[in-house]
Amino acid sequence: MSDPTSDPLPDALTDRVTAHLRSVMHPEAHVTHLKPISGGACQDNLKVVVAVPGHADQTFVLRSDAPSGLPGSIDRRTEAAVITAAVAAGVPTPAARYGADDLVRPGAHAWLMDWVDGTVLGGKVARSPKLSRARALLPAQLGGALAAVHRVPASSGLPIAGANGDPVAFAVEEVSRMVSAMPVQRPAQTWAVQWLRDHAPTPTGHTLVHRDFRLGNLMVDPDAGLVAVLDWEFARYGDPAEDLGWFCVRDWRFGALHLGGGGVCSRASLLHAYAQASGCQIDIDTLAFWEILGNVRWAASAVLQGVRARAGGKSGRGLDVELLSIPRRAAEMEWEALRLIRRIDKHSAPSISANHSTVGDHTPPDVLVQAAVDWLSGPALDVLKGADQGVAFQARVVSWLLSGVAREVAGSTDASADFVPNADPQVAHDQLCSRLAAELDVVQPRFDRGEDGAA
Repeated sequence: MSDPTSDPLPDALTDRVTAHLRSVMHPEAHVTHLKPISGGACQDNLKVVVAVPGHADQTFVLRSDAPSGLPGSIDRRTEAAVITAAVAAGVPTPAARYGADDLVRPGAHAWLMDWVDGTVLGGKVARSPKLSRARALLPAQLGGALAAVHRVPASSGLPIAGANGDPVAFAVEEVSRMVSAMPVQRPAQTWAVQWLRDHAPTPTGHTLVHRDFRLGNLMVDPDAGLVAVLDWEFARYGDPAEDLGWFCVRDWRFGALHLGGGGVCSRASLLHAYAQASGCQIDIDTLAFWEILGNVRWAASAVLQGVRARAGGKSGRGLDVELLSIPRRAAEMEWEALRLIRRIDKHSAPSISANHSTVGDHTPPDVLVQAAVDWLSGPALDVLKGADQGVAFQARVVSWLLSGVAREVAGSTDASADFVPNADPQVAHDQLCSRLAAELDVVQPRFDRGEDGAA
């Protein structure tokens, strides 16, 4: 696995992990290295190196419940059960082993999985010349991996949601609840949820679904291609097409926007590879529905990450600057959902003159600026002297935040009045696009709003 790590953790945690591994692995096991793995906005992941006399050192990932999570996230005990079923079905994913309660923090379940070498960073997988051979292998491998996931039927008895009823209706209502739970109104999301209700397709099946199958959660080797499917925390039962639509969501292409199949191939190529491996034919219109739903779900999740940030972040120890920044990206996914709806419903592309709008989850600019300043004057200055990849990444996040806040504060008008839906879908669509254009001018002025030709 990629290994951007930050500072070592307290000796007490190392002692607890050592004691646990001595009880379940080997009586002379000793933890020689234990550090957080940077990246990922949900659960706690730590790199663990274990020495046993007379044996080669073993490296694991220790995965533990964070103090807070997003709607739909399962706990680590349930995730371990899902992974066990996935391994039995032939999914290339490391087994969850050596489970324990209260290992990282009181009340949190944790387990270990084998360390897998490769590249997980989505931008590198999508664009690095060193991974060109892997990208050629990926479409068939992705189709095979998803087919294996979907071999686990909804009747398999895992302790996850979605086993009963219509899986399409279940997914739409789940997203609707997320949108309703947001602390601020995002009219584009509300409008898009109604569109999803009105355009729900016939289910393609009812199986286990990963629900976060995308670049960033796939370990890739330069020569072997896909070597591991990671991060099962959103797994439940549902329609298999949901996983393919999520993979196609624009944000998971990491800059390779012309490749609608997750930044590695065309949508048609992805569907063909999946059909070859699973025997299930999913048409392009059904895929479009799930891609729209994926964009709305990610937009709602982005706003809800801000709720987690203000509640103490992943660690529970104060404002998490990375989580605090995520709500300000919601407009990107909302714009993409409306663009895809425009393609299906044949609305004309809007001609927009945008005014400044409030953005994200309406966190006051002074809160954002203070969080950024606190971070820059505290841990960043302490660590940046040594080339720490995790802190370098957060420094880029802070830079992006501050530039957006500066643009927001400089705005002279406020377009945050309540949205009143128009009965004419074209008019409502244009109104929503106008609002989103104003927000994108603040948070992401270089976001490509064109009618892209992704296949």
